[in-house]
Amino acid sequence: MSHSVTLLSPATAKLRGRSLLTFERIGSRLVQFGRRNWRKMLVVLATLTLLHTGCNLYASFLLNRELAEIRLRGEAVTIAEMAPPPISPGMNAALYYRKATASLHLSREESSPGAQLWKPGPTSPESAKVLLKNQRAVALAIQGGFQESADFGLNWHVQPYAITFPYYAEVRRLSRLVSLDAQQRAERGDTEGALHDVRAIMGMANHVSGDPIYIGFLMGRAISAIAHQTLAQVLMTTKVNRTQAVNFESSLPAADWSQTLRRSMQGERTLGIAVFETVQRGKFAQRETGASDDLATRLISHLTIWYWQPWFKLDEVYTLRHWKRIIGSMTPVRLPAANNVSDEESMFAETPRYAIMTRLTMPVFSKATKTLDYFEVEARQREIALALAGYRTVYGTYPPDLQTAAAYWGHPFALDLYRHQPMLYHRTGRTFVLYSAGPNGKDDGGKGPRGLDRHRVVYKKGMAEDDLAWGPGDRQ
Repeated sequence: MSHSVTLLSPATAKLRGRSLLTFERIGSRLVQFGRRNWRKMLVVLATLTLLHTGCNLYASFLLNRELAEIRLRGEAVTIAEMAPPPISPGMNAALYYRKATASLHLSREESSPGAQLWKPGPTSPESAKVLLKNQRAVALAIQGGFQESADFGLNWHVQPYAITFPYYAEVRRLSRLVSLDAQQRAERGDTEGALHDVRAIMGMANHVSGDPIYIGFLMGRAISAIAHQTLAQVLMTTKVNRTQAVNFESSLPAADWSQTLRRSMQGERTLGIAVFETVQRGKFAQRETGASDDLATRLISHLTIWYWQPWFKLDEVYTLRHWKRIIGSMTPVRLPAANNVSDEESMFAETPRYAIMTRLTMPVFSKATKTLDYFEVEARQREIALALAGYRTVYGTYPPDLQTAAAYWGHPFALDLYRHQPMLYHRTGRTFVLYSAGPNGKDDGGKGPRGLDRHRVVYKKGMAEDDLAWGPGDRQ
């Protein structure tokens, strides 16, 4: 049997010898110091332990008070408490979406959101072929969109980080397909059928946003944007009379998006509480790193968690306080203020640096109310666009101003959310430009993100050209 021997170079061997000698000297001095000063060291250790225990008790008191306030308001502290109520199978939209997804016939290229198939404009021969082979899927998706609610069968009683939402992508794909069908119907002059399709997409947006989680709200926002872009394309393609426009607006599902967002934020808060609890118990690190039962590893892990526990609890306290401010700002009627950014900055300026989780996660959710503003702007523009389309059907051209359109419609339009003045509007040849001044409150001539691009942009104070314009865009 042969043995391999690793030979060290003279320089390496010399360095190794010096290092071992240095460590021996340091260890010897530490032992000597401990023997001479062990009483003082015990006093210091006991003092630090008492201080640590006091900080831990104080942090526990603050944390329990925050959690008690949440319970006192009748709000959930676990995601299982937010599970939606059961739905009758005959009224469950999720069953229709599953059947529609199972009957889909789309190639990989056709399924891509960036495919030419989903670009705005007249439908192509390729679009007609896709619709022809997916008639059953379209019909089922539309049926699902008209159901009152959806239960996708999630188990809300497992660990929160184990819950997945694969149906979001599926419902979004179906909404794009129904959008394509609406455009084809509009080109054929089937106005009622096209508006019927748009109404179904609105219902699909409501269904996915019903989950108590922020990503569900954002997916609902994306599908709602697809619905409004489709409506804009339909209104430009076909003639809509006033009766059809009024009936369409009144048929839309009643949606309180402020309440929906509030519920999703409450759900995210319960997820945060679960993560904090898991980390404090030391289970998260073991699960993520696959830590073994090695005694040294467990000892170091427990000592680290024990040492950091007071500050971790205080971190959770600051997170819950941020949630309280964010959720409290989501009222049914809110006016976006020019100092929103400074409010966020002041909120995080009060957060200490050791509150790492708060500083990492809360900035994302602090901007959630801006998405709510986009919903409101879109809804106000939708009613105006319907009135403009009805006016064009009667008079052959768009009105010269919004006052004329309001007189035709029968009542004044809602104001621009950001300026508290009428929406900005002007005719451009055979079409028109309708837009909000956007977060900066300035008229940038209608230049800014449209449709789905609105929620892809992170608005900053003083951002140029952020008008929110009505109009068709990609069905992505």
